Amino acid sequence: MILVAGATPRVRDLAWGRVYSCVLPASHRPGWALLSDPHIAESKSGESNKQRTAERLRRVVAEVLASGPLPSLVNGDLAWSHGRVEDYRHFLEIVRPLAAGPGLVLGVGNHDRRNNLLAVLCEPPLPPRARLVATVDRGPYRFVLLDSLIDAEEVGGEIGAPQLEWLEEALSSTPSQRTLLLVHHPGRSKSRGCIDFGALVDVAERHPCVQAIVTGHEHEFALGERRGIHRIGLPATAFPFEPRVPIGWVEAAMGSAGIDVRFRHAGATSEHRLGWRQGRQPSGERPRVDSPSPFRL
Repeated sequence: MILVAGATPRVRDLAWGRVYSCVLPASHRPGWALLSDPHIAESKSGESNKQRTAERLRRVVAEVLASGPLPSLVNGDLAWSHGRVEDYRHFLEIVRPLAAGPGLVLGVGNHDRRNNLLAVLCEPPLPPRARLVATVDRGPYRFVLLDSLIDAEEVGGEIGAPQLEWLEEALSSTPSQRTLLLVHHPGRSKSRGCIDFGALVDVAERHPCVQAIVTGHEHEFALGERRGIHRIGLPATAFPFEPRVPIGWVEAAMGSAGIDVRFRHAGATSEHRLGWRQGRQPSGERPRVDSPSPFRL
């Protein structure tokens, strides 16, 4: 789902789901604020399981707003546990200031219910198991947000053949546009991952325009590479699995040399440069990955 102040995204209903699309104006700062796993409950205190998730999300929203006009994307698990309507009302109350800026894109994770989210946004409901996808063009770059949610009662994820076939066609139609793919579930996880993540990597490998795959679900920041494609694991924005694991958000800025990834947490920032994929980066430059924590591949 895409929320843009003063604009209406294009909407296309397909047999397998709904695709929201929009074009954002390019700017001198081609970055994105990437958030994941806020897990907001209906309680105004946001203290479900003593996690204070609402308080933490408010702090991150303030940091994103203070960092400048960045479009933002939340990569799933918006709701605390079962995707209740009241959870989404509280979540949207917190993040609406981001939608008033360059734009806000919302994806779903394994704790979400699509039609409850759509109901709060006053959007038409979807048939059971239909997927929600978003594409955003901004200058020479494209973000494609996929849907790996099976059900709010199912921890693991699946993208599904129809969605992967649509992605293949979409990437073929824009072969020169550097693209980042986002999906909630990684392939392997401490809990359960996406059962057809390998098929997603196969699609990405066939299309050199795909520079990175961005995932959530693990609640921990990590970088890696698989078959020449960068992997970015987003930290939890508000709900750490373990107290020692830092939470926060990621700023991803695309430029001539590659993707500058900045992990912002507790007043600190760690910076990493991901060079453009071989065959797509400017001549004379080699891809480079600075990895604080390897992925389970």
